[in-house]
Order: sequence, then structure tokens, then C-alpha cells
Amino acid sequence: MKKLFLRYLVYLVNREEKKLLNKCYTSIDELPIFYWRKINESGNLSFLIKSDIITLNKKQPNKIKQVALSKIWDRLYDEYILMFGFSEDFKEIQRKKVEQAMWRLRMIAENNKSFNFFVNLCQTELDAMIKAQNDGGNFYETKGYIESILHIQIDEMKTSVAQFYSYIKLAQSKSANGRGSD
Repeated sequence: MKKLFLRYLVYLVNREEKKLLNKCYTSIDELPIFYWRKINESGNLSFLIKSDIITLNKKQPNKIKQVALSKIWDRLYDEYILMFGFSEDFKEIQRKKVEQAMWRLRMIAENNKSFNFFVNLCQTELDAMIKAQNDGGNFYETKGYIESILHIQIDEMKTSVAQFYSYIKLAQSKSANGRGSD
């Protein structure tokens, strides 16, 4: 009975996903940076659904729609990672998480509770790294930086995710090469 119920849920999610594909942004080349930012800030995947009017708030989708939208979001995020890769901060945080996991495994394998100190130390370092990453500037500071370096105006509703992050890369390389004030 459980397997039948799970199959039915999978069927519902797949059907919902097919219906949503025509109504959603399915590429970072078309998704406006405004909605990308809203999704990352709020976790509300309803912003993936295209609308003729600019929407500042959307209600959370039901569970079936949420799962279908999360599949679409995963593909978008994979596309973003494929195109732009991971930041060094992200990589460093992942390394620290692996180190913490290794200490936990060692504590369990050797049955030595003193390794808990190192697990907690890693957690403290992780918290500091995440805080530093979050304090690194907000969207509008980044947007202002890009606009000043590249001398362009960015419209959040017309600039796609791919364009915006390409601008960041271009502004960084221009700044690194000393041509930021052309």
C-alpha cells in the first residue's frame, strides 16, 4: 500500500512539473536577477512562475507544487554552477564541513569523546566563515559596484541571472587589471 501511495505521489509531482514547465523560468538566461534574489532570500520557489506583473510577494506553493518547483530550481542551480562554478568562500566552507565530519567519524571510530573539542572548534570556525560571507556585502552594493566599474545601468527585472553574474566576473577582471575607472 505504501509503494502504491509513493508511486501516486511521484505521478502527481511529475504531472505538476510538466504543467509548470511552460509557466516557469527554466534557464538562468531568462530568469531575472530580481526573482533569483527573492528565491534565495525567502526560499519561496513560487517566484519561478512567470507573471505579467512584477510580484514582490508570492504565497508558498502547496506540497506537490513545491516538489515540482524544487526540481526545476535544482536544474537552474545546476546550470548556474556549470556556468560560473563555486566561489572560493563556498569551497572553503565545504572543506571545513568535511574536516568537521572527519573529526566526528574519528570520535566515533576511536570512541574518544575528547575529539568533540575539535568538532566544536570546526563549528565555531564554520559559523565565523558563514557570517563573514554574509557580511561581505548585499545585492545592492554588488549592483552599485558593477554599475560604477562597467558604467552600465542594471534593471533587476530585465537583467538575467547569467548576465548579472557575467557582469560580476567582468567587473572583477577589470578591477584586477587596474582598468576599473575607465
